[in-house]
Amino acid sequence: MYNEYFKHKGFTILEVMVAMVFLAVGLLGIAGLHFATISGNHSASHITMAVNLAEDKIEEFAKSEHFDVYKRLFEELGLEQ
Repeated sequence: MYNEYFKHKGFTILEVMVAMVFLAVGLLGIAGLHFATISGNHSASHITMAVNLAEDKIEEFAKSEHFDVYKRLFEELGLEQ
């Protein structure tokens, strides 16, 4: 009776190893997603900087003396907004 009580208690080494494999695969998947997210954020940061620089240049051009020449040219060609 003593032997039968301990026979069905606990996990086998095979069950523990299978559980560890599933855990490892899950953690590797999460790590991959984490690195992909970091890479995406880095790319988005560069795109945001490029858009901000382009907007600054457009505003600088709009304030320049040449802007009126281009505005009149666009109006003559019928391309005004």
